[in-house]
Amino acid sequence: FDALAGLSEDEIDGLQAVLYERLKNQELSELSNLYRLHRAFKLVATRTHLESDDEGKVTRSDKLKQFISDYFTEAEVILPEVIDPPDQLINEDEIRSLVRSFVWEHADYNWNGRAVARIFHGIQSPKFTAKDWGRSRKYWRSQLSVDFNVLVKISSDEILRMRTR
Repeated sequence: FDALAGLSEDEIDGLQAVLYERLKNQELSELSNLYRLHRAFKLVATRTHLESDDEGKVTRSDKLKQFISDYFTEAEVILPEVIDPPDQLINEDEIRSLVRSFVWEHADYNWNGRAVARIFHGIQSPKFTAKDWGRSRKYWRSQLSVDFNVLVKISSDEILRMRTR
C-alpha cells in the first residue's frame, strides 16, 4: 500500500506542511479549552463546602452553567498565552545539559526531541511506559514547568548537535 505513489516531493512536502499546521491548530485549540476550563472551575471553587452559604452556591452554580453553555456554543477560541509561549528560558543551559546527559545515559535508544520531551513531562507511550520510566526520577516529569513545545525544540537541537559532533 503506497498512498503517496505518484506525488512529487514538493507535493508531499506541501501535504506534510498542511497536516502539521492542522495538528498545531488542533493542539492550540485543545490547550486553550483546558485553560478555559481551569479558569472556570477555579472561579467557582471553594476550599471546603463549609465556606459558602446556599446563596453563594447558587450564584457559583449559575456562573458555571453559563460558562458551560458558552463553552459549547462559542466558536473555538485560541488564547494568547497558548499561542505565544515564552521563547527564552531562564535555565535553558541547564535543560540542554539534562537532555545531553539523558541521551548519553540511555544511548541504546534512538531518541528524537519529542520522545525526550515526553519523558521530561512524564507522558507515557507504549514504548516508554510510566511503570518503566517512572523509576528514573531524575528525568521523568522533571521539566513540567517548561512548555512542552519549547522542550521539544531544545531537545531536538541538542540531539542534532550530539549527532553531528
